[in-house]
Amino acid sequence: QSMQATYLRRGLLKGDVDRAEELISKAEKNNADGGASSQQGGGVGKRRKRGGASGNKSVGIFNSKDIVNSESGSSIGDEVLVMSSLNRILGGSSKETSIFSCDIVKAAADVLMSICHFINTNVHLTSASVQVEHDLIIGMHSQLLNGIVNTMNSILEIMQTKDLCDEDDVEVEALSSCCKAAARIISIVGTRLSRSAKLIEKIKSTSEIILFHRKSHEAAMRSSAALLATLPLVGNMDGVPPQKLWTEFVQNKTKSLCAVLNAFFPLQRSGSKYSAVEGDQAWMECVKNDIPTQTDRLVEFQRRIEGTLLLLLSLLNLDSYNSKTQSAMAHAAVPINELLDLSEFMLAFPIAAETKYFSTKTRLRDISVENGLLSPNGAMMVANMVRYYGHELFDSCVSSLQSNSLLYGKRIIRVAFASLHSCSSLVVNKAVDPSSVEKQHEGKKRRWLHCSIELRIKAIKSIKTMILAIGSNVVITQTTIVNKILKLVIGCLFEQIEMQSFTDLSNSDWGAMKDRVLLTEICIDVLADFISVCIGFLPSSSRSLIDSVATTCFDALSKKNNSCPTLTFACVKIALLKLATNCICAPYYDGAANTLASVVHDVSSMLRFDRNPKVSSTAYSTLCVCNALMAQRAPPLVMTTQSSVAPSMNHSSASNTDLISSGE
Repeated sequence: QSMQATYLRRGLLKGDVDRAEELISKAEKNNADGGASSQQGGGVGKRRKRGGASGNKSVGIFNSKDIVNSESGSSIGDEVLVMSSLNRILGGSSKETSIFSCDIVKAAADVLMSICHFINTNVHLTSASVQVEHDLIIGMHSQLLNGIVNTMNSILEIMQTKDLCDEDDVEVEALSSCCKAAARIISIVGTRLSRSAKLIEKIKSTSEIILFHRKSHEAAMRSSAALLATLPLVGNMDGVPPQKLWTEFVQNKTKSLCAVLNAFFPLQRSGSKYSAVEGDQAWMECVKNDIPTQTDRLVEFQRRIEGTLLLLLSLLNLDSYNSKTQSAMAHAAVPINELLDLSEFMLAFPIAAETKYFSTKTRLRDISVENGLLSPNGAMMVANMVRYYGHELFDSCVSSLQSNSLLYGKRIIRVAFASLHSCSSLVVNKAVDPSSVEKQHEGKKRRWLHCSIELRIKAIKSIKTMILAIGSNVVITQTTIVNKILKLVIGCLFEQIEMQSFTDLSNSDWGAMKDRVLLTEICIDVLADFISVCIGFLPSSSRSLIDSVATTCFDALSKKNNSCPTLTFACVKIALLKLATNCICAPYYDGAANTLASVVHDVSSMLRFDRNPKVSSTAYSTLCVCNALMAQRAPPLVMTTQSSVAPSMNHSSASNTDLISSGE
């Protein structure tokens, strides 16, 4: 761990420029000697056989063989010993897999990842030490990647022999570290790997096995998804730029996931728009013919959905990309329409599952649906999981939009509103839009998937993402929908403040106290964002509604009987102070100022003595804003400036005071 921390902070050469220049001179000398010997041995004009080794296998100035075989030298530095040891431990020095234990493999992969992370972080610097470390990785990238892939395959064979694998198992941790190290190497090497088609295919197949493996855990799956997300940086032998390959990769995975969802549980509106790709078609045929039980099909379906979504999120978030590759990907085209189609598909999955469940007889609910692979009972078990990942994809897709977000603004607003409306409680939906609540939601066929507080939190977070991406245009273009969104958010907030769901058993929600506190916090945070983003574009009715909600929360917080338990948590208090600051600073639609400054001042004065330091600090900041707004200040009459005279032992000469008077 000490090596990992040192290399992560200072790099492999630890900033030693003299050692870097020495290594550069030695490498140039070795390359010159190698070129001369090759001319003596075979002549300049002699052709080598097709597929044979070239005279210099190194991509940079360092040759991989020189690094690995340099241990016999007398003036060997620590950096050469470290790289050769890492190469040996990770299986790059031989065709066989690594013979070391998973603990040692994990430690070696972590050290290599730290070295690569330092290079990626400082790739923009012109330091000689960083350049040497960069060339060292480039010179050894082929051996390192081959060894890491072989090591990952051997770890997978070990995992196959175990019945169950916990997240803390050393095999899972070693797999995760190897994937991270390989991803960092690819981000450094880039298109230099474009001609190594066999190696790239090997990395891709091994990463997909880890991503969809039944015994893999989330840490290993996320690491393998990040590794797969770096493959577009390699390019291909046809010279296609990485930006285009990235777009094609995202489109391919989006269509693949839509086809998988439609094959397992078809929705009427999806139709046959997306056809399965070759690999998914073979996998679905295997599930259909070789896995007859619904339990095993659910496991395969859940693993496929989770793995593909993690890969899409890694692609959209540019995981394991350095600053140079991220700036290059800024010109890549994001397939927004396909991603929004998939998001809507996944967000509508629980409604379709419940509809199919209630329309099917009880004795037929364990039989696969027509033209599908899941039964109604099975679809109900994974419905909320599918919707959860749908929110994750929607947020990541909307966050990736920048200047062109207005082109899809109307659709994004509609999707965000529909997701919040479908997961809100029946009481809130009736209060906002009574005509939208159907009779089938009541009585014996009352639905329950929408009662998940965790999904409600995700839906409101999607509202927050939508506001920040589209900006004030969300109010200007879609005033009616925005008013409904505000009412839904306020309804969800009042439900948690008044704790209605604790006493009303017919409207019981799924969630612990921690979830309710988080829901309260995110609701208040979204109201604050509406004010700060939309500012004066909010209609007077909507702005007055938010102010009244803030006043109600302040009154409840001032009471000492703890009638609203969710308001007593530190995160909620901080969110309330943020809402208060936005309310008193942002003007109304007609330019009028807010009148809550005195109320906010009283609440901030009370919270400045809170035992939580974050609450106390935020309260003092809010008090500063209140004092600045409530009291008009004149320019200062006295300005203290530092003396230009050098400091001495005489403290009286350390500073002087310039009196500023008018007319003088």
